[in-house]
Amino acid sequence: MTVNWTDPRSYWKTFKSWASSDEGGVALAKRIGIFGAVLVGAYLAGIVVSWIFAIIFRLSGAGSKLLRRFVLKWSRRVAFIIGAIMGLSALGLNITPLIAAIGATGFVIGMALQNTLFNFASGLLIMTQRPFDVGDAIEGDGKYTHG
Repeated sequence: MTVNWTDPRSYWKTFKSWASSDEGGVALAKRIGIFGAVLVGAYLAGIVVSWIFAIIFRLSGAGSKLLRRFVLKWSRRVAFIIGAIMGLSALGLNITPLIAAIGATGFVIGMALQNTLFNFASGLLIMTQRPFDVGDAIEGDGKYTHG
């Protein structure tokens, strides 16, 4: 199809034919709709996963309040991130470079922030081993703190 670029009506006619074609606008609208549905599904899946963890914590009585909050919040976030990546794949994007970039970024951040990640791991151990919880009074280095 040749287009007369000097005629403005030609632009509109070309756009209309692209928008109504099965390979053009219709396919793009379908992919965007699927992407939106996958995002909504991922959000709802995150809520369900968080709800399941809440039930498990309630029935088992395991974990401190801090650990419960952490797991519930991050399980919802991770489910949504995985769903968003699946949505990008449904949109027609190649997610292999994205996954590789996430892995490389994680490696670089891990190497650059070793001390911070060590402290984060220590905090996770405190939350899982439950030596103290929210509202407990603790004393360290001669100072008394009541949380």
